[in-house]
Amino acid sequence: AIINTRQYRAPEVILSMGWNERSDLWSTGCIVMELYTGELLFRTHESLEHLVLMERCLERFSQELLSKASRRPDGRFVVKDPVSRWQLRVPSSESLGKVKQQKPLKKLVQTEHMSIASFSSSMLVLDP
Repeated sequence: AIINTRQYRAPEVILSMGWNERSDLWSTGCIVMELYTGELLFRTHESLEHLVLMERCLERFSQELLSKASRRPDGRFVVKDPVSRWQLRVPSSESLGKVKQQKPLKKLVQTEHMSIASFSSSMLVLDP
């Protein structure tokens, strides 16, 4: 089942891996950053692009999570690279342009407000 508004949707929801209260915390982390910046943290309407934006903003997904995701119905988002490491598929060239514009979370806040990035980061867990 799909829950949450797309821009606040947690990775486990997009990857059809089930969800729990952590997906609500993810949404809250996105909203905190939106309140601070005045912009959506992940401005997208496409699932693969959304996942790649998450990696760009936060960190790479773990091999364990991507391996689990590959066995799910939405496993179409992951692929093995030439050395057999799991990674997200490469999105369209249009999506890559958006991804390159995505700043890391810590660069979205002023230095004196780093506690906001840390607080949001504690809720934006890529592998709950």
